Amino acid sequence: MFVVCESNTNGIVEISPTDGGTFLGYFGTNYAATDLKTVIYRAILTDEQRAKMVSNIPATPTNLAIDEKGLIFTVTRGNETDTLKRLNIAGTNMISNHDRTYADTPSAVAAGNHDNVYVADQQGYIFEYNNEGEMLFVFGGPDDGTQRVGLSTMVSGIAIDSEDRIFVLDSDKAQVQVYEPTEFTDLLHSALYLYSKGRYTDAKEPLTKILKMNSMFDYANKAMGRCLFREENYKEALRYARLAKDYSGYSDAFWEIRNVWLKNNVMTLILVIVLLVIAVRVLKTLDGKKQIFKKQKKALKKFRKKSFVSDVAYAGYFMKKPSDGAYGIAAEGRDNWAASTFLLVIFIAEFVIGKYTCGFLAKTVMEGRYEIMSDIGTIIIGIIALTACTYLVCTINEGEGTVKKIYTFFCYSLMPYIVFMPIVYILSHVLTNNEIFLTTMVSILTYGWIAVIAVIGLKEVNNFTMGQTFKVIFLTAFAALILALLIFMIYVLWAQVFEFIYALFGEGVYRLGN
Repeated sequence: MFVVCESNTNGIVEISPTDGGTFLGYFGTNYAATDLKTVIYRAILTDEQRAKMVSNIPATPTNLAIDEKGLIFTVTRGNETDTLKRLNIAGTNMISNHDRTYADTPSAVAAGNHDNVYVADQQGYIFEYNNEGEMLFVFGGPDDGTQRVGLSTMVSGIAIDSEDRIFVLDSDKAQVQVYEPTEFTDLLHSALYLYSKGRYTDAKEPLTKILKMNSMFDYANKAMGRCLFREENYKEALRYARLAKDYSGYSDAFWEIRNVWLKNNVMTLILVIVLLVIAVRVLKTLDGKKQIFKKQKKALKKFRKKSFVSDVAYAGYFMKKPSDGAYGIAAEGRDNWAASTFLLVIFIAEFVIGKYTCGFLAKTVMEGRYEIMSDIGTIIIGIIALTACTYLVCTINEGEGTVKKIYTFFCYSLMPYIVFMPIVYILSHVLTNNEIFLTTMVSILTYGWIAVIAVIGLKEVNNFTMGQTFKVIFLTAFAALILALLIFMIYVLWAQVFEFIYALFGEGVYRLGN
């Protein structure tokens, strides 16, 4: 027997059904959540002050249910990390709660008939999950006093019968509401059951019908992708995994496709590389003996001597030797509006292309959602504001940098991004989940490189000490924050003015019309 005891933080009480109900121990204890703020407070406060703080104790489970396999489901209110748990015989949670959607105030839980589970929210919402904690449906809702069927005021219990009917107890209304499964639900439950039992081929039929009813149903797309993967239809599995945003399934299917491609093309790839190396060496030898590229070299040398091209190339020198490069900007006239702006345009183009067309596993935006003009505007306004704030703060602190020089070294500092992000972009299209950390590592190193050369550029262009440099950085950040708040206030005020004018105009039109 398992019992949930209110205010008992040790977990579920386990009692023997024999020997007069002997107490066997506690089971499935929740963990106490601790945030960084609490850790810092406890580190700096005295013993007396810590004693007055609210005790950090684990939450008590709210309700429990047992499925046909003997596994225990628990729901816990006020516990974001372990709202829903599926406990095995050892008390270990078998559900990964990462990136899951759960009820805010769960009050009851019930095991379904198809390796699924139902969670009732106190406000009236009913959530259905599969055995991995992925949400399938949410229905019901709070009753606002209209006494509508299907809405509840205070849910305190839930139960499922053999025909998948859901019985919900509303303690405030003192009534039980019954929810009948729809055709769509029956198909999903059938597919869910077959899929959980490993009968992937049989599961495809109900999944196909589900997708005809709702082609964007994530779980059906995910399950279909997994079924096709088992049948070694990797291209179709990849397509369904992408529709379902199933990163793990997408990675597995892509690995198989890549593996097949490499097996079929590895010799051709090696041959092409060898031929390219041989061709380069032969051409170098011929050029050394007969000067076959003399005209091309002369034209290239002439092209590089152009002021604009020379200054763009100088950004590469600044990237490798920021101290010497910054001196050139400050004292040798290597600051150039056109070259700097050209590099900024390349940076913006690479940023936008990388954000919206990078590999699926590395993408951070939703498919089909584009905010290109917003991104471009944010970067341009950001660089202008950063240049202006830095110049003003440097001037106050007797810095030697002009607006042109500061703008130039900021734009030149973007050179690591311009050079290395295309590599990250290519890698994002050819790596799987197990390897995608390489793109993250390269990105972190690139942004770190940008920060370092920007700090060195700020120091050298303004002839600051390192202490003065960090002081200016802090003051610039503060000035940028004040500027952002000022712009926001002006925006809000003007929005109200335009809203008033629009309302006044509308009122005038209405009165003239009458």
